[in-house]
Amino acid sequence: AKKEGMGALALTDTGNMHIADILEIPIIALFGATLTSKNAPRNKQAMTILSGVECSPCQDTTRFLKCTTGDYLCMKNISVGDVIAIAKNKLSKEGLRNAA
Repeated sequence: AKKEGMGALALTDTGNMHIADILEIPIIALFGATLTSKNAPRNKQAMTILSGVECSPCQDTTRFLKCTTGDYLCMKNISVGDVIAIAKNKLSKEGLRNAA
């Protein structure tokens, strides 16, 4: 059920991301602590952004329940600018409307 004319949704690894994935909505999925090998969206229009922090991902480790950096640096390391740049690039390549 692809949604015509829709841009892209930027979402973290949540139920909403998985629902959008099933509906084949273009997704920019933000991953910090969770594993893309287990949780990444599967539709062809999806992209993922990884934080690149050394301790990430920590899912399936003892660090997952308590952040060892104390401030969830893995998510804070992904900037709004990063997401906007990827969205604009993705949308322009697919001929979809510009991301704002």
